[in-house]
Amino acid sequence: MKLKHVILFVLIAATLFAFSCAKKPAETEPETPDEGTVIIPEGLTFAPVVQGSIFYLVQGQEYAGEELVIPAQSGDGHTVTEVGTLGFYNRTNLKKVTLPSTIEKINAQAFSGCTSLTEIILPHSLEMILTWAFENCTSLATITIPNSVYAIASDAFEGCTSLSEITYQGTIEGWNSNILNSGNIRWERQVTIHCSDGDIVLGE
Repeated sequence: MKLKHVILFVLIAATLFAFSCAKKPAETEPETPDEGTVIIPEGLTFAPVVQGSIFYLVQGQEYAGEELVIPAQSGDGHTVTEVGTLGFYNRTNLKKVTLPSTIEKINAQAFSGCTSLTEIILPHSLEMILTWAFENCTSLATITIPNSVYAIASDAFEGCTSLSEITYQGTIEGWNSNILNSGNIRWERQVTIHCSDGDIVLGE
């Protein structure tokens, strides 16, 4: 009887040991997001461009990071086409912003007062940069503007005291006919516009 108990104990112990050594996928292999999952940086909010619109604008008054990649879609799957008015107003923490390939418009004062901003990557979907969009971005020394842009407000770069070079991804004719015709842009200092076929020097 005792031998049977010993044998039973050994079998139970062996079973428990084998079970404890078995691979547990749920614990050893962390779950990865499903393909296509939209990751929204903390501090961003989204709203329809106009009431009932399927296109959304983005704002980030609560965003606290230094670098930001804005997603192309809101958390509920709507395409983000605009940076909202006052969207990142006075976010002095921001140093670099990358806009998605869905953005068509940067609204009024979107990045106004972002005094630490040194780099912003604009997509080839962008068409308009509205009034005071980059007002008082005093650390912004250079910017690349895609040739998809056809309108820049005259005061879009007001107070950008460090801005000295702009790379325009189009021709001199394109800059003169599309950009300058949208308004007499005011520069805080002499600015060199590097076009695909030459340079233009504007300002003081």
